[in-house]
Amino acid sequence: MSTQAEEIVNNYIIRDEEPLAPSFDKAYAVASSLAKKIHNVTYTDSMSKTDALLRNYYLSTASKKLYTSFMSIDLRNFTMLSHERSTDEISRLITSFSYSISNLVSACGGHVLKYVGDAVLSFFPTREPSSSVKRALIASASISRFMNNAFLPEFKRLSLRTNYGIGVDFGESAIVKVGSASSKLHYDLIGKPINVSVKLQSMALNGQILITERASTFYRGEGTFSPFSSYEKHPSGISGALLKAKNLIFRKERPDNILSFSPPSYTKE
Repeated sequence: MSTQAEEIVNNYIIRDEEPLAPSFDKAYAVASSLAKKIHNVTYTDSMSKTDALLRNYYLSTASKKLYTSFMSIDLRNFTMLSHERSTDEISRLITSFSYSISNLVSACGGHVLKYVGDAVLSFFPTREPSSSVKRALIASASISRFMNNAFLPEFKRLSLRTNYGIGVDFGESAIVKVGSASSKLHYDLIGKPINVSVKLQSMALNGQILITERASTFYRGEGTFSPFSSYEKHPSGISGALLKAKNLIFRKERPDNILSFSPPSYTKE
């Protein structure tokens, strides 16, 4: 993380003891600060810190398990766009996207688990489930604000069409070693809440934050939850009937109801 980014994050870092509403405002302030420097970003090595954190968890916990929230965000139509624009332009946009998302996740006490092309998967380890879900939802809200106010307008300026969806879940994951003795070992997380968060972001409407009902029960704070309808028009053009079938298949794997989260507005506006 660059020095300037560290200053932004440290100035607005969310503290557990703070009431929830100011935490939303502070996360929104980070989003606004990052939006102003969307054209001037640098590479951030967030993965080495994540690997060190997971290694410490792995060595200090007998169960090798972690109960935490996961958040997944994915850019839409980006694969198609990559065939229409130059490699340099696509690289600049992906760098700007991943830089901004990783800083917003960090500001909310989270860690990027992995970058998968145009998607970012992060987690928010805390002692209490309520705090973990709170951080994931605040991060989701600040990312949504950044995307709507900075990133999507930049795409529109370049005559490019894209959007995003966000998925959140909470649950048990296992810490695993990846690699071999002859190469550098890395640490990763595997588990159902990771898969669920990724599926939720793929099912979300444009700009929507989806969360499982079970995970939402840990949340105490502002914002509203509403049922996610299978009959709504999906951004990929999937009809309501096909989307309903997709949801039914999803529920066979995880019977939780799916909710849409609407965060509170920015109180300084």
